[in-house]
Amino acid sequence: MLLFINPLLISSLNNGLALTPPMGWSTWNVFYCDYTEVDLMQIADMLVATGMLSAGYKYLNIDDCWEASSRDPTSGMLQYNETKFPHDCCYQDNIKDRATAFTRWSAALSVQNRSILYSCDTDELILNENNLEFPFQWAPDYCNMARISWDIYDKWESTLSILDRAANIYYASRPGYWNDLDILTVGLGQQTLEEYTSQFSLWAIISSPLIAGNDLRKMTKEIINILTNTEVIAINQDKLGRSGNMIRRAFDGSYEVWAKPLYYEHTPQFYNIDSAPHFNPLPFHAVVLLNRLNTTANITFNFDDLFDHYLCPHPPTPIWTVSIRDLWLHQNLGTFVETWTTTNVPAHGVRMITVLLTNTTISHDRYIS
Repeated sequence: MLLFINPLLISSLNNGLALTPPMGWSTWNVFYCDYTEVDLMQIADMLVATGMLSAGYKYLNIDDCWEASSRDPTSGMLQYNETKFPHDCCYQDNIKDRATAFTRWSAALSVQNRSILYSCDTDELILNENNLEFPFQWAPDYCNMARISWDIYDKWESTLSILDRAANIYYASRPGYWNDLDILTVGLGQQTLEEYTSQFSLWAIISSPLIAGNDLRKMTKEIINILTNTEVIAINQDKLGRSGNMIRRAFDGSYEVWAKPLYYEHTPQFYNIDSAPHFNPLPFHAVVLLNRLNTTANITFNFDDLFDHYLCPHPPTPIWTVSIRDLWLHQNLGTFVETWTTTNVPAHGVRMITVLLTNTTISHDRYIS
């Protein structure tokens, strides 16, 4: 069953923030409650040293356990944990002051012209009255991002579970509100590099916030390369503001093809050809081909899957010609007609590419059935 919802009917919070998916780092996955001011200063330093800050990771999120065990006896306000935050010497804004400020957030939220990014991620709150997780029904009016599932864990099965949920609600994401697939597990150590590369690619194309959760002080070069791949990050941060969606799943579930339309400043000349006035496809897309098998696989990408939905009902079907670039190899692969096959995709691995439509040819021997 397919569910079609008009995105124009979905309202959203209009506070001028999260026009692209937020990027940052969070304490929870690696530290849980076991961290101090020193740990956070070191992580902040590593955001700079590893190039992550330059790549766009600008938020350092203190998830939980920053607060003292008791409230202020006079005001009743939450208090920061003075054992964790004893000094006034943290990266950029003082982390102790940030913790103190959070205890007064109700006052801050009432102040006009204050920019605050809202993230809704409490499991109890993302459940609707029928005990089902439909945050997109209410969260866009109040949040810039909202979790769509229970907590992720560092296993491939968890990544796939969240991916399957995201496939059904991709249309809810847009500038100002993004489906949050949860903190990245890249670098936590329980998955392969291929699985981490796949997770990062899929989070990027789906336009999930990219919030790292690993120990930045202990990253390998390979993990840094995943988290700072500027070509993949550019897909996530594309200013057209769309979310990727699954456009093909193999009948046996062995592979999937995900696609996201991208901003493109030039209108190709072939759009105006008299022989095909009935279509006007967006010419530039990111595509992820995902191998869900436990063995290597060859995957064929049929360009009809990407472009046919732009066509009016039952016109002659164009033959699509595209140029392809591999975003992990950082290589232009060439020009292809109708299909492209990638070989030996690793188990649980991906190929992530950009596809630029360069020409069409109308063949009256090809029709949409």
